[in-house]
Amino acid sequence: MVNKAGSFVLFALLAFSAFAGAKNYWLSDVSVACDFSEDGSADASEVYTFNFEGGFSYAYKDFAFGNWSYSQIKVFELADGRIVSELKPEITAEGRDTRVTWRFRSKEEAEGLDELDGYYEERTFRLEYRLEKAVALYDDVGEFYWKLWGGDWEVGVNGFDAEVRFPHALLNVSNSIYCDCNASWTVNGSTLFVHSEGIQERTFLETGLSFDKSVFPNPVFARIERGTLSEKLAAEEREAARKKQAEEDWKNTVDSVKPVWLALVVLVSAASFWYFWDKHGRELRAAGTSMVREIVFDGKPWEVEWLLRQKVSVNSLTATILDLARRGHIGIKAVKKKALFFEGTDYEFTQLKGKDGLDYVEEKIVNALFGGTDGTTSLSGLRKKYSTAKSVFSSWEETASKDLDSSKFVSKCIGYDGLYGFNAVQFASFWERLYSPCWRRLSRNSRGLSHWLPRS
Repeated sequence: MVNKAGSFVLFALLAFSAFAGAKNYWLSDVSVACDFSEDGSADASEVYTFNFEGGFSYAYKDFAFGNWSYSQIKVFELADGRIVSELKPEITAEGRDTRVTWRFRSKEEAEGLDELDGYYEERTFRLEYRLEKAVALYDDVGEFYWKLWGGDWEVGVNGFDAEVRFPHALLNVSNSIYCDCNASWTVNGSTLFVHSEGIQERTFLETGLSFDKSVFPNPVFARIERGTLSEKLAAEEREAARKKQAEEDWKNTVDSVKPVWLALVVLVSAASFWYFWDKHGRELRAAGTSMVREIVFDGKPWEVEWLLRQKVSVNSLTATILDLARRGHIGIKAVKKKALFFEGTDYEFTQLKGKDGLDYVEEKIVNALFGGTDGTTSLSGLRKKYSTAKSVFSSWEETASKDLDSSKFVSKCIGYDGLYGFNAVQFASFWERLYSPCWRRLSRNSRGLSHWLPRS
């Protein structure tokens, strides 16, 4: 009997071990700081607090591609707010973006652990880099339009804070926050503060801050844009409206042609099916056929029976007589015979040709039929001439068998890849269909014939 309780405990342990062995991570806190100089460049830093379940030995961040540039990228690990080590960043291209990867010693490596099932640790890292061309200066105002949190993160963050400091106090400020989350912003003198209680995965947070461009008196590392910001925003709105209208027009076009397209697909499919079926699937029509009966094997009846049964019987004798009649060597004719109280039927045999072209076995039959006659005999005469047909058949059987053995007939037929053997089967079937019914009628109509050629 199966121990169900033990099986359940084993299943629970396996399920727990599989779950515990899975690696997972999330972000508890993220803070971004950006300190601009009068020339438009900025020293930026990002602090990430990772929560790891299982063994992790690296992390990465993707820097978005744009008209700006990143340089002097550094990575540090923090503990209690202090730098404990500097990590070497690996900078690679990820499509058009730039990926910065940093590797660190996991607890498994640091403490020599073999198993990390259920293991949890919190690690904090800080990225530092120089940012240029992030601020745009138009004819009327300056703009800092920036994605503070990217939308490519697979996990969310529990708490997010950003602090952007400018070289001088911000005047004529206008700001907008773009995020599908609960976020707020404030400006205090020269600093912009952005806060969110939580951002879900695959969700970005952008800020669009406009201000008096006198904040940057020497904008060497700022983007100088032609026109005004209002003109740029109007152009962007027009472009967005154009794209939206194009999408709607395309959708309407697809909806309008969908029935025609479906009908065209059905029509083309049906036409293709008909074409290939008519070309490759239809059975070919037979043109002007006629039935022709041919003898496919020129062997003699006793040879065929010898091939099939390895013996010669009375059937071969009967078939040989009929074959001689077919070939025109003898004639067979039914004649009426009067008796005392009834009329009977006799059969008259006539020798029509000589013995030229006959085999020795066939000559023996002709001699048995017409020996001592003027070329004409009958069944009744044969019955009187031979007291028993057994001796005639036995003599003929012995002659035919010896002739077949001495000529190695079977070996000759089988020697050509079985071709003659196959034709022999066809020929035997032909003789069976052709002569057996005729001979049965002769046997039923003449007792003399059946006595002269008894069945074996």
